[in-house]
Amino acid sequence: MITVDNFNVIDEEYNRIMERNAELLDKQEEMLLDQPEKYKSLIELYKNKGYKFKHPEIKHGSLGGPVIGYYPSEHSLVVYVLDKGFVKVDLNTNEIKNTFARTLIRDGLFEQAMQGFKFLEVMLDDYKKDLEMQASELEKEINKYSN
Repeated sequence: MITVDNFNVIDEEYNRIMERNAELLDKQEEMLLDQPEKYKSLIELYKNKGYKFKHPEIKHGSLGGPVIGYYPSEHSLVVYVLDKGFVKVDLNTNEIKNTFARTLIRDGLFEQAMQGFKFLEVMLDDYKKDLEMQASELEKEINKYSN
């Protein structure tokens, strides 16, 4: 229970926690802002080869760059585009708006964004696996009606 006697102690603790949270948000922002440079070469390779960028947890894809977030209430996809940075794409109107790493973090998309960048490391393997499964299904269908 807060009383006049312990108010200042609790207020100081509260302020320390606020400072710590601010430091952690700064660290998340720094980490997120480091990802485009870390994955720039892979992003360019996927883009140059015409691959659609996917995300392991989001059903929508993008040709523009890595999918790093989704706002279901707005039906908007967040994509990182090399020459534009972080953008939000309204999937209903295709309207594109710039956004910021801090906004994504504030909106609770830090983990989704990091997963989207990290997925670049395995995305081609994922495509390959899907294609192998499709080929297997096609072979089954052919074999079913052969002879």
